[in-house]
Amino acid sequence: MNYLLAWARFHLQSQILTAHDLVHCHWGYLPLVVFPSAKPVIVTLHGGDVYEHRNNRRLIKYRERLVGIVTKYCARRALRVIAVSKHLGTQLGGIPFKVIPNGVDPSLFYPMDQQLARRTLGLPAHKKIVLFGAAPENRVKNFALAKIVCCLSRERPMLLTLNGVPHEKVATYMNASDALLLTSYREGSPDVVKEALACGLPVLSVDVGDVAERTHSLSGCKVVQSYDPKVLSEELDIMFSSRKRISVSIADLDQTNTTANLLSIYNEALSIQSSGVEGH
Repeated sequence: MNYLLAWARFHLQSQILTAHDLVHCHWGYLPLVVFPSAKPVIVTLHGGDVYEHRNNRRLIKYRERLVGIVTKYCARRALRVIAVSKHLGTQLGGIPFKVIPNGVDPSLFYPMDQQLARRTLGLPAHKKIVLFGAAPENRVKNFALAKIVCCLSRERPMLLTLNGVPHEKVATYMNASDALLLTSYREGSPDVVKEALACGLPVLSVDVGDVAERTHSLSGCKVVQSYDPKVLSEELDIMFSSRKRISVSIADLDQTNTTANLLSIYNEALSIQSSGVEGH
């Protein structure tokens, strides 16, 4: 019902307010609200719109299989397709796409003194701290596993979440922590990982999304091919013992550059629209 109402509202507004030049849909199935459109449609894929969640419940599997089919249909009809990581675009079965990750603001995310960050947040100076970058109630993020991993660690670290933390304070939490722990069942290109790397925070993750691609050459980060809490806790203890922060350039993720890439696609789409030439 929400999609039907949104479709009606969008097309009514399009008839009354004609100032827009193109439509950019985030998530692969949202063009359903837009089609048919007289203006160019661009769609960005973020993750769950392309591939299935690791869940054995039949209803969820059928629902997400349907989402994947709808996403491919919408991608074929869109003028341009963007994926936030390469592995998402390859799920489209040959439909052309451009990779543009979500950008990072370097004026917000950069290395700071850890003890200063802890004093700012009122956190203990010497306790190991693990950061979980999502809301615990989001079942896809698998917070239950993160809790077990921390309980099995020899250090018994404090586990913090970013749930309810204002975006401008996230970097302070990252700089105050010793590791970012990612235990998700699925991801596209998790922004929290890119922001952590910009802050110099080591990342421990299951093999999900493009985390392995982002961290493969970084000493101090680890991607584990397992959801075994014992394996993850052992890797976490190794990370604690090294006490190593990350040093990496994120120039390709600077939001100034990613925005420029997006604007070039907008201009290309408008040029195609004005010339009447179709195709990807």
